[in-house]
Amino acid sequence: MSNQITCPHCQNSFNLSEIANHEREEWQKSFEVAANEKVKAWQEKKEQELKTQFANEGNKTAKALEDKLITEQKKREEAEKNEMELRKKSDELIEREKNIELEKQRAVDAEKEKIKKSFEDNEKVSREKFLAEKDEEHRRKEMEYQKQLDQMKKTLDDAKRKADQGSMQIQ
Repeated sequence: MSNQITCPHCQNSFNLSEIANHEREEWQKSFEVAANEKVKAWQEKKEQELKTQFANEGNKTAKALEDKLITEQKKREEAEKNEMELRKKSDELIEREKNIELEKQRAVDAEKEKIKKSFEDNEKVSREKFLAEKDEEHRRKEMEYQKQLDQMKKTLDDAKRKADQGSMQIQ
């Protein structure tokens, strides 16, 4: 059997491993692109904000900017933590995909075994039918031979009787 599944609604066939691989690749690509874009945009935005604030406020606001930088670093750490969670979920998705593939293979093996048993059962029935027919044919031939033998015995007995009568008449 193939790695295809048919939609019960639209009757379209889909290859499970291709769909899963495609979905996983698309998800990873979009995740990486989005993450990289967000990080770059965030960094550029924050750098621009910090430069502007430093230029406008000077040394007096350095402490406030430093505090803001720490806050932004915490946000960045939070974003990295979120990225790690997303990567973990991606790994879980890959694991689920492997489990689906394993279950599908088990189902294929079970179906193969079922077909093999059905074939063996059909072969057994055919063999038994063939043997029964041959047995019946053999029985009919045996009965025919038995009839011929009985008829020959009867003919032989008649011939003996006639020979005995002929012998008696001759005596």
